[in-house]
Amino acid sequence: MGNKAVDRSLDIIDYISQVKECSLADISRSLRIPKASCFDIIDTLKKRDIIEYADIRAKTYRLSIKLYQIGCTVVNDMDVSKLAHDTIKDLSRATGETCYFAVERDFQIVYIDKVESSNPIRSTCQIGSVNSMYSTGLGKAILAKFNEKKLESYLSSCSLVKKTAFTKVLPSELKDDLINVRKRGYAIDDREGMDYVRCVAAPVLDRNSDVTGAISIASLADNMTDRRIMEVSGLVVKAALELSQQLGFSGDSLY
Repeated sequence: MGNKAVDRSLDIIDYISQVKECSLADISRSLRIPKASCFDIIDTLKKRDIIEYADIRAKTYRLSIKLYQIGCTVVNDMDVSKLAHDTIKDLSRATGETCYFAVERDFQIVYIDKVESSNPIRSTCQIGSVNSMYSTGLGKAILAKFNEKKLESYLSSCSLVKKTAFTKVLPSELKDDLINVRKRGYAIDDREGMDYVRCVAAPVLDRNSDVTGAISIASLADNMTDRRIMEVSGLVVKAALELSQQLGFSGDSLY
């Protein structure tokens, strides 16, 4: 016989994962849990950082990044992650570079997987770590898919800090860069996050054409010349498109 509180907790987590954002009343009504019991469970989950406020004024909830990071421990059992891993593994083999798969959460990127190159200089970005969107190829590949309203929300909530001499910290500069990303079909991190690294990235889309993440290749700036970027960009876009199609995307262009 199961524990009712545990069952209800798991039901609530599962429900929020499906609706993305909801109130106490929504949960109580949909799962037929008394409001008092529902509040106690939600309060505990919130204190344990399993859920968090999506809108504190409206008192709506969503799953937290902590829960996502816990999920990273079983990432190899997730279909999308398995597909992404195979994709970046093949991409790393084809280019000889370090490749990443990342997702966006709370206007940051979370590194989900990576395949290291044979280069003796290894990356410092660890699986589960977070990074800025505006200064990374992965982040800009995703930002370029944002509609105008979401992009303005991002710019109003994030400080664009100069990390290197090449970081774009003016919203107008970033917007122009994103226009170029859409035209090219891929994003470039031109030493904007670290002054010795250049990256090429492309978004990964699902069956609804929504962004589910991005993949990238990264290399030392001295090796990733403009000519090299032209050589590998097609491979990155092709890999991202094929992965997207495996996830149900039916288009032939990512932007």
